[in-house]
Amino acid sequence: MALFVHKAASGPGLHTRMAAGIAQALNVPDQRLTRLIVPVDPAVRFDLHARQHSTADGRLVENFVLWGERSGLAVETAEPWTTDLLGLPGTAVVAVDPALLADAAELRRPALATGHTWVDVAPDGNLSAEGQDADWFAAFTRIGTDRYGRPARDREEALQDLPETGLTIGVAGEPEYLEAVYPALLAALGDAADAQSVAVNVHFTSADEGLRTPDACFAAAEGLILPGGADMAQVPAQIGLAEAALRLGVPTLGLCLGMQSMTVAVARSRAGLVEANLEEVEPDAPVRVFQRMTDAQGHPVHQLGDKVVAVDPASRLAEFLDRQGVDRSRLVERTNHRYRLAPQFKPRLLKAGLSVCAADPATDVAYAVETRDGPLFLGFQGHPELRSAPADPHPGFVALIDAARRAAASRYDTASSGADAAPSA
Repeated sequence: MALFVHKAASGPGLHTRMAAGIAQALNVPDQRLTRLIVPVDPAVRFDLHARQHSTADGRLVENFVLWGERSGLAVETAEPWTTDLLGLPGTAVVAVDPALLADAAELRRPALATGHTWVDVAPDGNLSAEGQDADWFAAFTRIGTDRYGRPARDREEALQDLPETGLTIGVAGEPEYLEAVYPALLAALGDAADAQSVAVNVHFTSADEGLRTPDACFAAAEGLILPGGADMAQVPAQIGLAEAALRLGVPTLGLCLGMQSMTVAVARSRAGLVEANLEEVEPDAPVRVFQRMTDAQGHPVHQLGDKVVAVDPASRLAEFLDRQGVDRSRLVERTNHRYRLAPQFKPRLLKAGLSVCAADPATDVAYAVETRDGPLFLGFQGHPELRSAPADPHPGFVALIDAARRAAASRYDTASSGADAAPSA
């Protein structure tokens, strides 16, 4: 029989996160639950910001699909919301959205009557289960979210296992968006932190702060992430933060739009292209470092889904992959982009210290860039955060935390010697 999970407090994707987390916790060892069903209201049109999850097969879907994929579940939507859900086979877990079903009793009573299991998740994370498989929850009474927004079973015990101190990573963007609407970045950061047994604190930097005082944003941060997204208003701050990170030697990871901002920062500050910008931000910019992708007939191209890209064997990225036991010659990236690094600027950027370290051999589109000297300065045209999993963090996030740890150690050693703190090289 199916498992229905009802989260009492609504929030963007929160009901889906809890349902997927419960399924993941219960699936050991029999893997009975294989599908996550998310009923949606066909009258609701999700805006661009809530529909940025690119699937492996090249579809653009709602961001809440992330939680099912991370739990190893196939994700399906059901619309409209009807009691037809009662006919689901026992491989399914259904995320009950209180925003769509104000009176959960409409579904609870018939679900129990037809032999399904119903789970209520209270605002404090406490669970109550009723139905055929309620005994599953005999030793599982609570679920919450950890510091990275991931569903966490028995949250108090998990928090006690974390070290008291850790790194601080700066993230350019608004916490309300990155925590609730597009949580993949923080989840991926948590996966990498777990892999290295370190607690990572997140310091969010708003666009206003990034524009006014970019250097100050690194006062307590050992690393920086420049996220992707569709909000072009974030780009000027991202470019300013990337320029400051280059100057101060702060390890930096860029994701899609963040990679583009990093590249523009190098073009302006090191390649003498002071008027460089993105075509998406300034269509008439005299120096458009990133330009619209088109096919042979000149039609716009939107690249979506998983793509295999070739890694430069002499790159630092290849070294990172090799160190993590991953094939250093290739990388699978989850893509969602319409713009590409204009090929004519590659030689000038290389002379300025920025090189293409991963590309599509067929189209010569750049999928990763890096600096060859100094601390980590690595950007991916794809979305590494969408390919991260609890036991399989993306190498880019692992490389960032590794570089940030070395930067933190260098700061500590310098401060202990009584000299002025300096970033790690």
